[in-house]
Amino acid sequence: MAYTLANQTEKTFNTFKNSTESSLVSVFSGLTSLEGNVNLTKDELSLTISNTNKELKNATERLDQEDIAIRSLLDEINKTLSIKVENVSKLQGPIGPPGFNGSQGLIGPVGPAGPQGFNGTQGTHGITGPQGFNGSQGAQGATGPQGPQGGGDFSQCIHKTSTQTGSQCPVTSLSPAASVKDKRIVGVTCSSDIITQQLLLKTQINPANGQLFYTCKCYGHYGSGLQSVQCIMHYWECPLTT
Repeated sequence: MAYTLANQTEKTFNTFKNSTESSLVSVFSGLTSLEGNVNLTKDELSLTISNTNKELKNATERLDQEDIAIRSLLDEINKTLSIKVENVSKLQGPIGPPGFNGSQGLIGPVGPAGPQGFNGTQGTHGITGPQGFNGSQGAQGATGPQGPQGGGDFSQCIHKTSTQTGSQCPVTSLSPAASVKDKRIVGVTCSSDIITQQLLLKTQINPANGQLFYTCKCYGHYGSGLQSVQCIMHYWECPLTT
């Protein structure tokens, strides 16, 4: 009975051994297959990583080239804009509106009286007729109407002024002018609202219409810097019939 039990134990052990060896062979085969799959996957991953690195390198090089091109374009644009801004800054802006007029100065003294005008021409005497017969003394007639003004009468002349005002330094000048068609300008004088360096009266002939006209030039002042100067021309405007 002990022998039989030993034989059964041996058979059981052998069966277990064979089963264990078969399982180990299966496990080893599975490990070998798994190792092959792992190596294959490793090779595929290495190839994929290598290809990815190449693509990243190529993309990096393209990006570097595009960055260089963009920087060059930006530098060129900045240079162009700088030149345009500099050219615009050199342009002269439009003239601004005129400033407000200065406060009204004191009225200057009345200018001297103008020279006496020209006398009218003397008419010719008519032919003396023959002496008539003396008539009887008649009644005194009514007083006749007043006759027209005689030659050289200046009651129809009008005193006028021409004024020009502006801000000026001691070397600038203001020039009001006077010239009227079908009128005669007499007694022209120049003055200003402040003491100026020089007052100049000038007479000229207008080549366009042959008229005589006068100009006053008021040069500067005795102060410093800009001052408001009023140049005034005084004259008498008379009809040509006086």
